[in-house]
Amino acid sequence: MKKIINSITAFLLLALLSIQLQAKQTADYVKDVLNFELVTYQLTTEFNMLKHNEVGQDFNDLKKVLDSGDALSARIDPNSKALKPAWDKYRTYAWGKRADSQGETDAYIFNDMRALQNEVDAAVEALKKDLSMEMLTQIEKEKLESMLLLDQMSAEYAELSAAAFGVFAFTGERSVKLDGRAEEFDKKLEGLKALVEKNPKAKSTLRKAALRWKFIKKTILTYTDRTAPFVVVKTIKKIKSELETV
Repeated sequence: MKKIINSITAFLLLALLSIQLQAKQTADYVKDVLNFELVTYQLTTEFNMLKHNEVGQDFNDLKKVLDSGDALSARIDPNSKALKPAWDKYRTYAWGKRADSQGETDAYIFNDMRALQNEVDAAVEALKKDLSMEMLTQIEKEKLESMLLLDQMSAEYAELSAAAFGVFAFTGERSVKLDGRAEEFDKKLEGLKALVEKNPKAKSTLRKAALRWKFIKKTILTYTDRTAPFVVVKTIKKIKSELETV
């Protein structure tokens, strides 16, 4: 009888361990998909920033983004036949065009970039429909959603700035979403503050992030009057770094 009880106990422990491992893998998968979505906007940002700085171009930041996207897409790929091919086309085009910053090259290059990103976005959205978001803690979910808003604003601001400087020309209608995203990020910050109310270190970090956000928010929202892409992009990166430690 004792042997039977021991066997049952061992089986239950193994089953519990298996469930916990599966849950961890599922949570990691959810994070991979959401982090990959961030990368697609980071690629837009870094590509545009190269076009602002034609002299002494440094491709390291762009390469880091591409390497991150490659690693994430490889892990996600078994669950999506559409994502990796779409990403491969997008990243190959971006890397191939990284140095095309002179006026005599394709002035409408970003229309091609946007079309390729739309393919990647469609594959990501298809995956997100089936994500088990409950696998993430509330603070993990809020942080990822906050960082997505930051990366979206960074990408759009860099793109608008490139257009303002005459680096690229755009065809078709363009919907500017900076105002709505800035308002949504304000709400996310308040939500994060509430979640870390009893954590002094996290509260202090969020205060710093909030101050940085206040510093660039007006600049972002007045994109039609002036552009400061290097300040905005650099500050957003710092805010994201702080959110990651919360």
